[in-house]
Amino acid sequence: MSNKWIRSLIAVLIGAAILVGLLYVGDAIAGAQDEEAFRLEYQDMFGLGGWATWLIIGAVITYLIYVRFADEPIWKVGTREVVFMAIGAVLYGVLSWVTNVSTILVPSVSLVSLRPAIAIPPLFGYLFGPVVGFFVGAFGNVLGDAISGWGVFPAWDLGNGLVGMIPGLVFASKNKEKALRTLAWVTAGLSAVVGVLVLVIAGYHCRYRVCLYRGYLDQWLLVLRRYAG
Repeated sequence: MSNKWIRSLIAVLIGAAILVGLLYVGDAIAGAQDEEAFRLEYQDMFGLGGWATWLIIGAVITYLIYVRFADEPIWKVGTREVVFMAIGAVLYGVLSWVTNVSTILVPSVSLVSLRPAIAIPPLFGYLFGPVVGFFVGAFGNVLGDAISGWGVFPAWDLGNGLVGMIPGLVFASKNKEKALRTLAWVTAGLSAVVGVLVLVIAGYHCRYRVCLYRGYLDQWLLVLRRYAG
């Protein structure tokens, strides 16, 4: 298909449909793990903070990036890429679970965890391309939150996907070192903006059992009591 605008639109729509399916897979896993998990049925679909709204925003951002690099061979997906998608997503999901609820207790803010495994999506994106990086970040985050019994959080899933995808764009640049530095600053800026936006929206809603500003003191006290004996 010669028209990159249409070609990019079809690719993004297919990717969005796959992501929605993966969200429902994660939703089912989370529900099986914990009956109080923050499932999609408890979330608004549209409106401020709606999960479908986040999907649309993520799809628009991804579409613009795809159009910009549509003529580059970085979007190829073959058997090799699929294998690394599966390996990376499982690795990221399991290691995220370890720091979420397992033996390594890391203090954080409610359901936001300090997650060293966040290095995995950008690494896979840089090594194997933006499609692999996005899948590893998005579905790995879905999997990690689901098996932790937390629920499904599409905004964070998309954010993790973009964290994995953006370093993969380095493949499209002849000067990879310069491109990597530029993308690092762009990623840091986007992460800061999106992070603040997510916190503001989540704090504005602050309902059900998910309030990002609630319970952080209890978590720190729990850590202190645990290591004090």
